[in-house]
This record gives sequence, structure tokens and C-alpha cells, in this order.
Amino acid sequence: MKAERVSRIATTEFVTRYLEAGRPVIVTDAMEDWPAFGQWTPDYFAREYGDWKVPVYGHYFDLLKLMKLGDYIRTYMGSEPPPDIRYVRWFTLHQPVPNAERFPWADEVFKLLQPQWSHPYFLPTDSYLFPFCPPGRTLDVPSETTVPSKALYLSCKGATTNLHLDYWGADAVLCQLHGQKQLVLYSPDQTPLLMDPATDAVRGASGGRRVVDIRNPDRAAFPDFDKAQPTVLDVLNPGEIAYIPAGWLHHVDTLSDSITLTWNFVHLASWRNWFRFLTNEPPASELADIGHILLDDPRRLH
Repeated sequence: MKAERVSRIATTEFVTRYLEAGRPVIVTDAMEDWPAFGQWTPDYFAREYGDWKVPVYGHYFDLLKLMKLGDYIRTYMGSEPPPDIRYVRWFTLHQPVPNAERFPWADEVFKLLQPQWSHPYFLPTDSYLFPFCPPGRTLDVPSETTVPSKALYLSCKGATTNLHLDYWGADAVLCQLHGQKQLVLYSPDQTPLLMDPATDAVRGASGGRRVVDIRNPDRAAFPDFDKAQPTVLDVLNPGEIAYIPAGWLHHVDTLSDSITLTWNFVHLASWRNWFRFLTNEPPASELADIGHILLDDPRRLH
């Protein structure tokens, strides 16, 4: 159940073997020239950005409170965490929300951090549907303001993101800069065993469908859970980037104090996954997000 690991992979091979096929993979050498790798530690963020307010979440994407980043690091990282284990999900503004100016979005910190990382060499630089970047133009993730869910996760040991699907039927990459996380991935054919078909139980990244808690499964609600078998159960180490295809349910456990950089995208090579999402009655909120991101993208005007 270990993930496939590759290095020195050409973009064309990555597109053919993984994007088009919808196969997860871990690339082991894509951060070797990033100044961020080795520099982005809890101490670094406490020193440079400790007075910045950040959003703190529970075991899912439920916002619990806002607090200074330095206070979070001092309270939750560097020692045995308190019982109310939480994590920082510091992400860019990608949707119209009430009182947006009052929320501590990560747009400004990403501008400051931009010189410290680069577009992963194996990812294509054009032909994206979301964010829109047609053939012949160039997408540069560090400088791009419309990349969906571009976020920094600062997670203390023991923090968990419960099983879920990502928003918008999009693919994701997780760049592990510090610490270790355990990934549990289920291929799309396992979905009926892990998700309730009802559409009004839980709103959010899994399209409004209730998802089993794999640590404490409700077998009355998910009677076939024991038949489900994870396709990937592996540890993501510092310097590694995990590609998680659309439609793969995933659960993440933080094994040690961790810093992870993530974002979502839809490439032309995986358009079928996005088409299935768009034609399968997605939540209106997710369609609104997509429209907001695409309409705000200045490249669509050129």
C-alpha cells in the first residue's frame, strides 16, 4: 500500500502516467532547489510571522478560532500538544464571503514567501482549465493569485484532517516542507463504502455527503466500511510532494510538527474528472466558487 515514488520525471511522463490516468504519486526531488526547504520551520514562522493572525481548525474544515501564529506555535508545537489538537489552515481568498476584509487570508504572506519556492518542475506550466491557463500561456503557482486553495498548513503532532474529497473535483498537490504526515488514500471505486449518498448531511469539501470517520466508524451508517481497503497508506516525508487525483478520498494524520504547502488545480489532461463533477449536481456553493475564480482571473481578458 506504499505510494509509488518517482524522481527526475519529465512533465510529459507525469501527465501521461499520473494526470491522465488519475494515479497518485509522490515526487521526491522537486524541492531540492527551494530556499523554503530547510528554512520553513515552526521557529522561522514564529520569528517572522508570529504576530500575524491565522485561522485555526479542528479535525475537519471547521473553523474554531483566530489566533496569532506565534501563540499557536507556542501552544501546540514543540512538545506534547494539549487535548484539543488543532491546526492552522492559512489559505488565499478564493471565494466571495461576507466580511472578507476581516478574515486573515494568506495572500499577503504568500507574496512575501514567493521568492522561496518555485513551480514544481514536473507540473505543466500551461493547459489548465482551473485556474484558466490555455496552451501557450504560463502558469507560475508561486506568483499566481487565482490558484484555488493555495494554503499553508501548520499542524502540530496529532492533528488530523478527516477523510474527505477536495473541492471542485480538482486534483491536489501536498508539498511537505517540515515534519511527517501519514496519508490514507482510497481509490474512487471505494467511494460507495465510505460516503453516505444523502446530500444534506454535511456541506463542504465532500459535496455535502457524509463521510465515514475511519478512526471511529459508525457502522450503522456505513455498514460496508469493513470492506473498504485503502489503496495508499504511506508517510509523506520532508522534501516530498504528493499528487492526489480528483475523486480520491483521503485522510491525513500529522505524525510530527508539520508544515505543508498545498493547492488545487484542473489540467486539460484530467478534464474528464472535472466534467463528471460539473455534471453530477455539485453544490451551488462550489459552482459559485468556480465562477468567482474564473471571472476574477485577468488572463481570461487577454
